[in-house]
Amino acid sequence: MPFYDFHLSRAHNLPTIIGLTVVVGLLHLAFGFILGAINEWHHSKKHALAKIAWLGVELGGVLTVTAYLFNMFDPTIGLAGVIILVVSVIVLGLTEGIVGILELPGFAGNVLSYSRIAAIGVVGVILAEIINEFLLPLPEHGILAFILFPLFIIMHAVNAFIAMFESLIQGGRLNIIEFQSKFLKGGGKPFEPFAVHV
Repeated sequence: MPFYDFHLSRAHNLPTIIGLTVVVGLLHLAFGFILGAINEWHHSKKHALAKIAWLGVELGGVLTVTAYLFNMFDPTIGLAGVIILVVSVIVLGLTEGIVGILELPGFAGNVLSYSRIAAIGVVGVILAEIINEFLLPLPEHGILAFILFPLFIIMHAVNAFIAMFESLIQGGRLNIIEFQSKFLKGGGKPFEPFAVHV
């Protein structure tokens, strides 16, 4: 089967779609932590170790949840996940203190917020199906079909615009807030190209 024939219905495979977006989110966040560890390595080994501990929290959490909650793996893999998670939380507590421990629920929220992309896709499909069901101009509608046709086109255009706009906003938010916060530090000097300092 060619790759381009791969079909995954957003309306009928919701758990798979959400699972895929969460996996992409985990990989995205892991890449952010790796960049953070590289950035911190020359400045502070302690903070670099904290970024590596966050990677351990992510890996341990994934193994624990997928093994014990979803029964995707053998319980021994789940036990390994618990050990990695506990060790990583201890390292996190030693490197970032109580603040790092308090950020653990926020990290779980970061991971789950990637599922919004899947939700937007599913909502767009459901709205399109509703528009098709109620506004599709058919020959048996007679003269009403001429009224329904422009409404049908307008509603699909609005739905497509909303879906694209929401995806753009949510994708940008995930990149700026969830991803960049793992490695990017603010600072520097304000850009003042024509300023005169006296």
